[in-house]
Amino acid sequence: MPENNFLRPQPNRFGTASMFLHFLLFGLPVWLLIFSCKTNSDPFTDSDTYAYTARDSSAQKIATGQLSLIFIDSTTIQGSWHLRKLTGAARGGPQNGTGTLIGKRNGSQIFLNLQPQTVDNNIYLQGEFTGSKITGTWQWITFAGISDNGNFEAIKQETGG
Repeated sequence: MPENNFLRPQPNRFGTASMFLHFLLFGLPVWLLIFSCKTNSDPFTDSDTYAYTARDSSAQKIATGQLSLIFIDSTTIQGSWHLRKLTGAARGGPQNGTGTLIGKRNGSQIFLNLQPQTVDNNIYLQGEFTGSKITGTWQWITFAGISDNGNFEAIKQETGG
């Protein structure tokens, strides 16, 4: 009976080294291209720094500084703040010094807690992201409730490079 060579596996005359070489020459560059491309039509990037200005309920500037926001995923924000209460500003709560922050975003809405490690004496920011700016309201919350509030503006700082 004749032997059927059609069903028998044929040896690769180039061997495993050739397959590896083909992968390096053709497959690897394609994978690197795919995974190195970052398309981001979302106005939020992985991390951004904002120049912060807070005003009291009578529109007087009470604090300035910087918010550094890290967008962990599509809804979670972490970061830090460095704020300075202006001389003569009697109100505004603890918008002075440095600290960490946490927050959430829902579309263009941003909610930040500037004192996530405490349950009293907190500053909360609620804002709307438009272009390179976040505008909204801040509230100083204590055990007694809302102790003070006003408006804020945070303008995205361009990074060099």
